[in-house]
Amino acid sequence: MPDGVDLMGDTKTGGTLDKLTSAGHVHGVYPEAGLQMSAYRKATVCWLRDGSRVPMPATAEVGIVLHLQAEGYRIYPALCGDDIYEYFRYAQVIDEWTSKISSAKADRPVVGPALQLPAVGSKAVA
Repeated sequence: MPDGVDLMGDTKTGGTLDKLTSAGHVHGVYPEAGLQMSAYRKATVCWLRDGSRVPMPATAEVGIVLHLQAEGYRIYPALCGDDIYEYFRYAQVIDEWTSKISSAKADRPVVGPALQLPAVGSKAVA
């Protein structure tokens, strides 16, 4: 740990200890934890339990994920530096696309309603 920086951490309680997903990640401890912590690192203020605000302290580019289960726990390192934050920003853009722009409920949805094709004779052309 560099001097003058704090260690970022996150606790996960899902999944199963030591069980791997098909992608090779520990079930319940996903790489997205690094995205989440990278966003926290960019915050300028943080809230304490009493509701007061304080300046966000400098944090290391590697954080830890505590995987907590009834049968025990594991601690994993997770990258959360500026390079990971760039991917967090991409994820934000994709979320905006999914929830606001491409949604059928958007003011101007990407895919509109089905077109009505003209009938040829008495049969509709499909």
